[in-house]
Amino acid sequence: MNKINKPLRFSYWVLTGLALFLFLSGMLLPPVHAKTNNVPTLLWNQTKIPNWEEITFDSLPPIGQAGEVTVNFEGLKHYKNQPFRRWQAGSPIAQVLTLGDFRQSFRFQEKNLAEIAERTNLSLKEISLAQFGAIHFQTLGSLLRAVPGLAEFPLVQIPPVYDLLVSELSGGEANINIHSNSKYRGTMVSYTPTLVNWQIGFDPEQTLGDFLSESPHLESLSLSNLSLENYSIQDVPNLALTTLGDLNNWEAMTIAEVPGLSSIPLNELSPNGIQATGTMIATVDIALGPQEQNRTNTISGSDVEGFNVPCEKECAHIELAGNPSIHGKQWISGKYQQVRGGHGPLAVVNGGMEPTGRFLFGETGEWPFKVVVWDVSEKDGTAEMSLFFRACMAELGCTPYFMGPVPLMTVNERDSVLLGQLLPAGSVSSGGGSGSLGTPGEFSAPMNEILADPSVQSWLPTPANRCDRTYQGVVLDALGTAFSQLTQTSAALESHSCRSGECVERVGPYRMPANHPSLKPAIASQAGGSDSRNPDGWLSTAVFDAAYGEIAMGLIERSAAQIDPLTGKPFTGDRLVERVAQLYFAGSAIPIDSLAVDSFGNTVADYGTRVAAGYRSAYQQMNCRS
Repeated sequence: MNKINKPLRFSYWVLTGLALFLFLSGMLLPPVHAKTNNVPTLLWNQTKIPNWEEITFDSLPPIGQAGEVTVNFEGLKHYKNQPFRRWQAGSPIAQVLTLGDFRQSFRFQEKNLAEIAERTNLSLKEISLAQFGAIHFQTLGSLLRAVPGLAEFPLVQIPPVYDLLVSELSGGEANINIHSNSKYRGTMVSYTPTLVNWQIGFDPEQTLGDFLSESPHLESLSLSNLSLENYSIQDVPNLALTTLGDLNNWEAMTIAEVPGLSSIPLNELSPNGIQATGTMIATVDIALGPQEQNRTNTISGSDVEGFNVPCEKECAHIELAGNPSIHGKQWISGKYQQVRGGHGPLAVVNGGMEPTGRFLFGETGEWPFKVVVWDVSEKDGTAEMSLFFRACMAELGCTPYFMGPVPLMTVNERDSVLLGQLLPAGSVSSGGGSGSLGTPGEFSAPMNEILADPSVQSWLPTPANRCDRTYQGVVLDALGTAFSQLTQTSAALESHSCRSGECVERVGPYRMPANHPSLKPAIASQAGGSDSRNPDGWLSTAVFDAAYGEIAMGLIERSAAQIDPLTGKPFTGDRLVERVAQLYFAGSAIPIDSLAVDSFGNTVADYGTRVAAGYRSAYQQMNCRS
């Protein structure tokens, strides 16, 4: 060592020190691709769940996949607001989701800017009108109707309205319907309402209400014609007190277009807070990759197909352990398995499909998002949970939950995981009263045990092959097959029909109300009396078939006389079958394509689409010809 000359010795120590520095730097710096929990969490019943009191739309990770909402069918041309939007991977979720997507869950339409500003310490004086998305869709008329008390304010005290009139009515001919003898041109004053000789073609001191009552043709003037960044929210008196749902086209506003909304914790946005749906908890026993196949003991699916949808191939999943009702069950990854979803006309978006998963937070039928097992690492023993959202419009229903993934959190083998609500098969749910089709529930299939009884199987109708039995173009045997198949395959179907607080048992292969005039006398005459749930006292198939035919023809006639909002014409074809099914399951007063839910989360519109699909299948199997 002593023989090494000084320059070499210096280089040796320099290189050694540099290598040691690089090594330590690599050890101390986190790996580029390291994964951490995506959102704040807390322990609830010894189980890690998202902390909705800290999570906001702004703090949620960006959406992971590009997509769009488009619907291309003839009926949509009748709607002035087309449900179209497109987003890229990496887009902030607040810039993708709209207020209308949460009309049933968060109910943004009931909030106003003043409440939001108070919660977020926003100064509305510093927020320009251009930052409030709804204002771009407002006209003088819509503002007059939406903003409380605005009609009583003089035009000069509403700077944007004043400037809009000045800019639009500055020509002589344009003013003829305001003041026919006016000879002055107005000057755009922008923000500060300084008048020009007090003569601008209209009276600045006249109230907006009086002005528009004298000149109703000017109600259509749009505020989008102004440079809205020159005005603040408070330049429209009482705009901050306006209920968002009263504003024109409020549904189309993204969450990011409502100042402050995206920074409020999600738990505060929900009227009742974001509550866990049920309390069922399991342990993640093992994480298995997509090489898994033919998994049938599942607890994942959708509110259309139920939550035990089998998986044939690429069945990545987490297998669960716990009490006997969940031990060995599989939660399949939605990255590989798609299931049917959506309700109403918008159910056709994304091919009608969504990732398989579960609803863990919210109220039945009003879930703001779906929780999906996404990336599963068998090597690491982990599974990433993600959120998927949907798009909704009042008149068109909701798309499947396909807008995602939005990373939520990672669970490991031996972790506890929330499953939500999981009731034992065979438990009975009594229906709700007026205003709802039922109360929350899941896996409550009161029909399962009855339909599995061999003594009952003989009563179930076999598919008929008589295509000539039609009424107003509907093949009655195909429709009957669709009804009966729905009762046999549905994992969640009401055993009662409840309206206005009165519940009636649904009986027989077509699940008809027991008090129907064609059934009531026959039921009462049986040995079992009115106990229609007793198989020994049930009626013959012939009696049910006759009653079904009478009911079906009556509903077909009623439906064919109604106007389909998608076409503006009477119901025909598949839409006629859908409407018949809606009336059949929910009653003659139910609105068209209603999103009211039963106690299992099935909507009225969903019953219609499922029966229509069964009808088409039966029609083809019967080789009927149009």
